[in-house]
Amino acid sequence: MPRKTLFNYAKFVRHIRIRSLEWHLTKWVQHNAGYYINEDSPDLRKKVTIISQILLEHILRSTPTIYGLNVNSENYTSGSLTSAIRNVPSAKISLANVKIFTFGKIWTTMPRLFEILSTICYKINTLEICPSQDIKYTARLINNQINIKSLTLVDTPSIRLNRHETKNEYTWDNEIFSALLYKAKTVTQLTLKNIHLSSLKELNYFENLEELYITNYVGDISQKNFQDLSEISLKKLKNFFIISLFSETYLKNLCKFIKNSKELTHLKIQGCKLHDPDYSMTWINSLAKNNRNLVSYEGPIGSNDVVALWIFLDSCKSLQKLHFQCNNYNSFTSNKDLKSFDNILRELTRKQPVALRKLIVGKGWTVSCKGVENFIKCRKNLFVPIRFEWDPHTVIIGNINELTKRYC
Repeated sequence: MPRKTLFNYAKFVRHIRIRSLEWHLTKWVQHNAGYYINEDSPDLRKKVTIISQILLEHILRSTPTIYGLNVNSENYTSGSLTSAIRNVPSAKISLANVKIFTFGKIWTTMPRLFEILSTICYKINTLEICPSQDIKYTARLINNQINIKSLTLVDTPSIRLNRHETKNEYTWDNEIFSALLYKAKTVTQLTLKNIHLSSLKELNYFENLEELYITNYVGDISQKNFQDLSEISLKKLKNFFIISLFSETYLKNLCKFIKNSKELTHLKIQGCKLHDPDYSMTWINSLAKNNRNLVSYEGPIGSNDVVALWIFLDSCKSLQKLHFQCNNYNSFTSNKDLKSFDNILRELTRKQPVALRKLIVGKGWTVSCKGVENFIKCRKNLFVPIRFEWDPHTVIIGNINELTKRYC
């Protein structure tokens, strides 16, 4: 007879994370073996797979509801979830209320899982998927959802490509993207990670979007994408991040974009360099005019944009975080070409933005200890704490160790 546990832990499970389950079971089997077993051992993997399926079946029989599913196809035990769902009839009930579904690290396809979930789950409001995998059943899963709020699309190449090589280019005719357009009005958060879209103009359909994150760490964000952004209007947008390690940033296009998104509170712009660095003053002036609700700004500014900075600080009185990148910086900038941050720091000292809680000196600057000391003294007189940081490549002029001993 199986012995009942004093406390039925499985009954209270609400989230299933396959990676975490696999890791803990692997360590448990290794510990109880009494001898070292390599993690790639077929025997170890077989044992962990069997145990994980038994455990998942027990959880699905015991728990009344599951709210979150986190599946990684790179984990060899992920197939155990599909088998467990198939073997436990009551799983259809416990999985009916799944609200968060994440399918990441896409190395292999799992069409059976998506097919099953598309017939069970209708209440997912947070979804993370790869649009190049299991297209038919992923599109069906999206179509069957009642109220998707948060959507993350991630492209994870199976082989690390050179960034100049051809990658997946998606169009809105793709079954998955077509399904997303039908759900556009319910989506309030959209994240595009390493997604190369032929057009961004369709973002206009996401009229209730409050958060938009476009990041690409393996390729480029094209000039056409920046042009598309300049032609769309997201009136409810509050958070906007656009980050790429290899792309140029087109400030002129972004100026038009932020003009059409006047409710922004958090803004982050990061690329390998600016295509139009001389446009930085116009950019800061545009922020001051159109985005007065800003709480956090991380992006470019010129060393001589002090008048624009004054207007910016006067207009955006709720600013709590500033992270300034030099407008002329790129990955090939040498120390002799770095610009002085002292003019910027002097204006911050004079203006004394009371709401400011964090200041970061980003890439491309030199800063003098004298300027830092004056700024810190000013903040101490205001009796307002602030966190002051600088990039590791920032050149400090003076004895910074003595200064930190005195004020930290």
